[in-house]
Amino acid sequence: MRTRVSTSVALDRNSTLSLLLIEDSAADSELVQALLEDELPGTTVTTCSTLAEARGLVTTGSYDVVMADLGLPDAHGLNVVEAVRNADRAPALLVLTGRDDSTLALTALSFGAQDYLVKGRHDGERLATAVLHAVQRQRAERANHLYLQMAKGLLDAIEAPTCAVDSHGTIVAVNRAWRRFAEAAGSDPELSAIGEDYLVACEQVPLGSSDFVLAGQVAAGLRDVLAGRVDRFQADYPCSPTTKSAWYSVRVSPTEIDGSTGAVISHVDVTVMHEVQQALSHQALHDTLTGLPNRVLLIDRLEQALVDSARQGSDVAVAFLDLDHFKRVNDSLGHPAGDELLRQVALRLSGAVRGGDTLSRYAGDEFIVLLRDLQDPRDARLLCDRLLLALNEPFHVSGSAVVVTASVGVVVGRSPQTADEMLLAADASMYDAKAHGRSRVREFSAELRRDAEVRLEIETGLRRALVASELVLHYQPVVSLVTGRAVSVEALVRWQHPEHGLLLPGHFIPVAEACGLIVPLGAWVLDQACGDAAAWTGSLAGLEIAVNLSARQLTLPDIVDRVGDALAVSGLDPARLVLEVTESAVMEDTEAAGEALDALAALGVRIAIDDFGTGYSSLLYLRRYPISVLKVDRAFVSGVDSSADDHAICASVVSLGHAVGATTIAEGVETAEQLGALRSMGCQRAQGFLWSPGVPLAALATAVDGCQQTPLPTDGPRGRIPLAPGSGGFADRPGLDDPSGRPRCA
Repeated sequence: MRTRVSTSVALDRNSTLSLLLIEDSAADSELVQALLEDELPGTTVTTCSTLAEARGLVTTGSYDVVMADLGLPDAHGLNVVEAVRNADRAPALLVLTGRDDSTLALTALSFGAQDYLVKGRHDGERLATAVLHAVQRQRAERANHLYLQMAKGLLDAIEAPTCAVDSHGTIVAVNRAWRRFAEAAGSDPELSAIGEDYLVACEQVPLGSSDFVLAGQVAAGLRDVLAGRVDRFQADYPCSPTTKSAWYSVRVSPTEIDGSTGAVISHVDVTVMHEVQQALSHQALHDTLTGLPNRVLLIDRLEQALVDSARQGSDVAVAFLDLDHFKRVNDSLGHPAGDELLRQVALRLSGAVRGGDTLSRYAGDEFIVLLRDLQDPRDARLLCDRLLLALNEPFHVSGSAVVVTASVGVVVGRSPQTADEMLLAADASMYDAKAHGRSRVREFSAELRRDAEVRLEIETGLRRALVASELVLHYQPVVSLVTGRAVSVEALVRWQHPEHGLLLPGHFIPVAEACGLIVPLGAWVLDQACGDAAAWTGSLAGLEIAVNLSARQLTLPDIVDRVGDALAVSGLDPARLVLEVTESAVMEDTEAAGEALDALAALGVRIAIDDFGTGYSSLLYLRRYPISVLKVDRAFVSGVDSSADDHAICASVVSLGHAVGATTIAEGVETAEQLGALRSMGCQRAQGFLWSPGVPLAALATAVDGCQQTPLPTDGPRGRIPLAPGSGGFADRPGLDDPSGRPRCA
């Protein structure tokens, strides 16, 4: 008995799905799981690291989708795709690989993969969309195949003699086509029941004209059940007009009995099956949501356009368009509204492109326009401007007016450039547009090409670094400006690169944030820092430890559990842990950030706002959120002793910190003059090269002990702050460090 295939293909973000992840990189595996848990909360993820293990799981388990890397310890390349697709109960298959290769992608798709995803090119939103679409396409393909087989079986059965009789007029053999069809449909209760009724009727009733009428009625009933199945399938997964017409042609085909031969005859147009096959091919090459060409068709047309460009001497252009802040639409109005918005955007963009251009929905909220036979490269920029102009008017979705902007990257080229190179260049330009303020067009340049190559190199190396123990922590002391003693340290990640030596965070953290590796990287930093701090003795005993949380980490649904686990495993007192988040991370999603910060503070840890004053400051969130520490950005500290503006900003932040009961820490202090200015305005703590840079754990005790050797200025009493700017008076205030060097109120 075959396993029954569900024809229900309508899915949403809360659908219950089972996913098998085949990935030998622990960092990549953790990243994918974190992204999917956030975007698809109903999905259960099972992981394995070898193809042998995957084969066993696919054979014995029941998975809706398999996501597989192409490089595994016991298999490589398309062998992975073949092995999964050849399983008896093959689920939908997604390839997730570091190889950005259009030829390999097309081959993988031709082997049966539903999609080909490149690592680092998809955030959680796009990854979740790819999973849902893969399952939808797989279920649709199975349903289409089932109905096609049923229709063929029906045609075979009704065009052949129904039965054979012996000399006494008793039926001795039943049409084998009917029997095969009944067996094939055995997993479907409705179809199976009709098939069994037919067989019983043929085997038990003597030959007679009325009996053949009964056989004809059974055949007609089978046809009607098939039509009902098709109708329900179309409700879940709308077919193209051609497919629907073809199915209805099957449904209305008249059936009759030939009295002389006992054959059940149907008048069916032989072109019906050809039309169905054409419709299925169309669906395989077009996006199910918008009807636009999908990634497979786009790459095929792009490769052909590049071949033609070499022959004709013309250019080809690729415009990569990504909607800005599309996730906010899904979060505020729901995913159905997001889908409706994408359909409307597709219609608008379709009206902006030339007749011979290809507009494709590439993935998620990404659209790509292919311009072929381009005579003037400036026409590509004009098209991009038209695309942005088409989005100017608000969209009306779920009763709301939604304003949409987009970032567009465009590249112009010709053969011998490859499709991969063109798409990568357009993608890099699009990200550059986002980095420069969004809602704009950026054209590809040699500089961007170098940046893209460097970014790819860093991403590839960083994936290796996460599993090869190349990351290390350095620690920078934070000094009390009352006692001159170190009271805490900040954990700073470094990359001990095998070729380039020690790399600072600025070299690789932006790439990690862009490609999603910031999640496993941040988890490693948290666990390592907590473990180190819990083991400190001597002059390090009791020091607070500050760890940075990225915006991506802050929005993880299990961030509280992750922090709690780090504390539990290490044994660190929560009161010693300070979690630093940037203003931009908080303001990106104030409601979600507030909930996360409240829950984290409930663990007993303290929350610090890093880089305070750089443009997102809000008195509202200082009052709303459980913030214990404000860190004055080094950009203002550098001029605190020489710039009236910087001095005023620093003094305002310090005064604001006192007003809300938060400890203030100045970053990047390098001179005694800066220290004097900060101390005179009442800043409580500071860190910087004046005391120590970030140092390895082995040198931390020496650095902490050396902090007391840097004398504090004597102007102005310790532990007092100005009553008002320019007043010259001082008053005692709570929140300053006591002589023991421990914070009284933080």
